[in-house]
Amino acid sequence: MFSTVESIELTDGLVRFDPLRPWLPGPPPIRRQIPVQEVDDGYKKESRAPLHVPINTMRLSSALELNRYSGMGNPLQPAYVFHGCGNKVSSAILESFSKWGPSIRFSRPRGYFSCSPAVYWTNSLAFAIGWCAFTETGQWLPKLNEREQDFECVVYVSKVIMGDLESPAGTCLLSPPSTEIEETDLVNWCNQNVAKSPRKGRIPPPGCVNAEWSIIGSRIPKHTVDGLGTAMSDEAELFKGVDVSQIWIYAACDESSSVSMANLGVEIIHVTNKVNGCQ
Repeated sequence: MFSTVESIELTDGLVRFDPLRPWLPGPPPIRRQIPVQEVDDGYKKESRAPLHVPINTMRLSSALELNRYSGMGNPLQPAYVFHGCGNKVSSAILESFSKWGPSIRFSRPRGYFSCSPAVYWTNSLAFAIGWCAFTETGQWLPKLNEREQDFECVVYVSKVIMGDLESPAGTCLLSPPSTEIEETDLVNWCNQNVAKSPRKGRIPPPGCVNAEWSIIGSRIPKHTVDGLGTAMSDEAELFKGVDVSQIWIYAACDESSSVSMANLGVEIIHVTNKVNGCQ
């Protein structure tokens, strides 16, 4: 659900090729990204034990046939949640995900549910893959024919029980909008988070007074629902059988909740159409 860059042009004109971890949601901003080694070193100093989540590499068409992740169930109590990472996947990035899972230390501010850094998850495997394609190409639907489009992404899967997650500042699960006004309020809140500087403090979710939640969950905003609907009218293979109005996003907004969700990782799905897998 976000994109990766693997080289940095420094102020002296040199280029550093550190492996990097991506941002979510949306394309990376024009600023320094976080090298994998920098975060790895931090966790090692804290004596955090690596997770060693298994990595399964497969074609996109095979990933869509994973029956164990079919359906989304109750979004208030999702059985599985998915965190997507976009193109330019390297072995170093895969290893980092396997050791630490999605980490807030790689996150950027100004996401849908928080102007401060957060790690974003979804209850839909299809949406996780679709977001990876969207942030790279502007299209929700990667081509299933490997000869038409080079596509690669990583989806980290965690099996969760929402009530058991570490959430020191509490969990806020928003009721799905039922009126046009509520739909507009959710869209406006997301847009405000994307636009606001985190230095000015977080914005309370619609209908809430408190802004400082550890975990925030909500159905995707209407402009995203509409965008998926338009894409599906053209080529719906990725979202075949998916009720897009039931797709939710969950934001882990602090270190405790981020680590808690990562610690429940069961597998990493490395989707690639490259003949030799990850380069």
